[in-house]
Amino acid sequence: MNRQRGNVIPYLVALMITILLAAQYVFNAYRITNETTRLQNTADAAAYSVANVYAQNHNFVALSNRALVANQITMAQVVTMTSWSRMLNTFAQTINDIGQFIPYVNSVTGYIENISNSVQSGIEIAAPVIAQTIGLYSFMVARQQEFATPMVTLIAQEILSEVIEANDPDVDYSAAEVSVTASTVAHLREFHGPNDCLDVSDTVRNRGNFLSSQRETVARCHQFRNVVMESRDGFSEARTYRFSFPGMPSRITLFGIPAEDVSGVPLWSRISIERAGETVLGGDTNSVNRRAPFTSWSAIDTISLHSSTRYWRLFRGTRTTRHQERVKLGVGHAYTGPENDDGHHIIHENQPAWRVNPRGSACTDLDYANTRRARNDGGFILMDVIGLNCNDLANDYSDSLNTSDNTGLQSFKNLRQEGYVEMQSPAFIYIRKSGGKIQSAAEVAGNMSDSHALDEYPGAADNAFHGAAGSAVFFRLQSDSWMRTDTLRRDRRLEFGNAYNPFWEPRLASMTTAQRIALRTAVGG
Repeated sequence: MNRQRGNVIPYLVALMITILLAAQYVFNAYRITNETTRLQNTADAAAYSVANVYAQNHNFVALSNRALVANQITMAQVVTMTSWSRMLNTFAQTINDIGQFIPYVNSVTGYIENISNSVQSGIEIAAPVIAQTIGLYSFMVARQQEFATPMVTLIAQEILSEVIEANDPDVDYSAAEVSVTASTVAHLREFHGPNDCLDVSDTVRNRGNFLSSQRETVARCHQFRNVVMESRDGFSEARTYRFSFPGMPSRITLFGIPAEDVSGVPLWSRISIERAGETVLGGDTNSVNRRAPFTSWSAIDTISLHSSTRYWRLFRGTRTTRHQERVKLGVGHAYTGPENDDGHHIIHENQPAWRVNPRGSACTDLDYANTRRARNDGGFILMDVIGLNCNDLANDYSDSLNTSDNTGLQSFKNLRQEGYVEMQSPAFIYIRKSGGKIQSAAEVAGNMSDSHALDEYPGAADNAFHGAAGSAVFFRLQSDSWMRTDTLRRDRRLEFGNAYNPFWEPRLASMTTAQRIALRTAVGG
């Protein structure tokens, strides 16, 4: 066989050079791709972490607002319990004033009055302490909001630095200049606005008009008050109904007996006992109660005898008198606040409970206690002297359960904008890393010549790597499909983002047009 001769070394050298160049290219491409992915993951993690801080802050505001609402409801219950016990005690006294002249009955009515006195004495001791404690706790919760919410930006900035340092310590975040306000890695915004309801009430009381800067606060405070009022339970809400003793009808008919003086022949009379009461968050003056009713909790409870008479008049036929309050049997009231000792009529006079028992309701107020508004009808006026004396009652209960400024609505945080599900861009993160911090294949091999610099390869604009990410905080109730019928609230209504329910969550979000423009500027086109 013929043997072939030749030199393969040049081919091997050329092949080795090709393999080395390919390996260098693959290594450099891997480093570029890996560092780009790593940098983008760092930006995503940082953006999500900052959004999570904001979501937690939204939830903290919602939970603390709910705590403020719950404390206001508790204050209303304390005021209601005190008013109710005072009404019950005066009712027991009135019944005993009548029953003491009836043998055997007087022992029962006297026993009931003694029990009522004991119950009321205990409540009178406990109620002011509880009211003071609730007011102080509400004040502390409001101060926590004021302290915690402004710290969110600082906390988010610290979390941002920690996340970036943990994911990629070589990131050069001092070069980020995306924010229009400062050179910072995060574009942070303040989402919550403060609302000082008591300050608004003071403004109305002293000046008579809102400042232009306070109109938004007034709207937010009215909204907060509406939430509080709608959150009351049945005990502290309306307590107006027709009362009856066990085994007795709610309305008694007396044939041939007039319940009041009539100009004719009485045919029959109807008698009922009407119970009326309410607890209202209002203001201590007419102007405050009308425009900024956020200062005082006030409760009234009354029980009165109502009657009407059907009678016949010659040539005029039958007539019926109006079924209305004739005799007040029991009266109670209570309030919190430093400036409302004789202003129950300011808060209650136009309310349903006052209209049902106007005499009993007027008996709660020092301004009305000595006037005809609080007197019984006809012969029952003697009961005002020997029994339920309105002047004494109003004086006995003229002290507030809590005279501090902590009784009304406290300052609270609320969303500056409402009515939407998602809050875009609580954080827009831009980070970059110098290409010099990433070794190329030539640098790893010890060849530091410029001809093998990493930035000769695509993906390292300006000899730097860039990463950007946007995030959002959104309101989610139950599930992502919360707008479907099977995920609606119990009242079948949709609920959008608010500062009362802690359903805020973070997520990554696409960048806005403004952020894209800022990013292009930052990376040099």
